[in-house]
Amino acid sequence: MAPPEMDIEEKGVPFDGLNRTCADGASYGDEVVPKVRKPYTISKQREKWTEEEHQKFLEALQLYGRAWRRIEEHIGTKTTVQIRSHAQKFFSKVSFSLM
Repeated sequence: MAPPEMDIEEKGVPFDGLNRTCADGASYGDEVVPKVRKPYTISKQREKWTEEEHQKFLEALQLYGRAWRRIEEHIGTKTTVQIRSHAQKFFSKVSFSLM
């Protein structure tokens, strides 16, 4: 069986003993290639929470705790991700006001 460096060279990639590739495609050794990220896009315009939605959120929070899907069903107009984000901001404001 040929040594690993021979297998690499057979594929057309010169083996210098330093140029290796990680599982995600980023090189390590002499050259570092940053991972390319997808651009962040906003899929739709932000919508403010109405007073009615916020009241339903508070009711659901008391009824269901942090069961986000049940809270989503209770509110009916917001997604689980939107509810979790709202809860994070709400809890942050509540803990700040208690200081």
